[in-house]
Amino acid sequence: MKLFLFFVFSLCIGLSFACSTSESSTESQFGITKKATIIVNPTSRLQNQDRGGSSRNKALDREVELPMQIWQSFEYQMIKFRGVGGGGGTQKDEFCVVQGESSPLAIGLSVTVLEEARCFFSQYQEDGLPKRYSVSLTKIRVDDTGQEGWTWSKAIKLTE
Repeated sequence: MKLFLFFVFSLCIGLSFACSTSESSTESQFGITKKATIIVNPTSRLQNQDRGGSSRNKALDREVELPMQIWQSFEYQMIKFRGVGGGGGTQKDEFCVVQGESSPLAIGLSVTVLEEARCFFSQYQEDGLPKRYSVSLTKIRVDDTGQEGWTWSKAIKLTE
């Protein structure tokens, strides 16, 4: 009987900790929009990837400025791309795919961060060919106007 009561008591304590909300998860994050840049290199696994790696020729690195835009939505898509190296195979990764209507996003705006996308790569289509970047998306609300949407995660500098 004592063992049963101990088990029930332990289960209740464990569930109360597991079901409680963390204060840090409910707090809003604030930031300021900034110029979004990434490093691209044609010798990396993903042509426009900035994560580095031993097989990348760093002499070919170049900085690319991402367009300062905000989109109402995006789609998660598994996209196949060609690997670099001896294997020469292909691999699929989850991309945030943005396309369609967007609005310009000014630099220096105060924003509230609402959500982070789960993808590590983004595909952006402008003027025909899709461009793939090693950058995620962040959902924000512009404090002055209330406008909400998704933009590059590197376009936000957190202030708190």
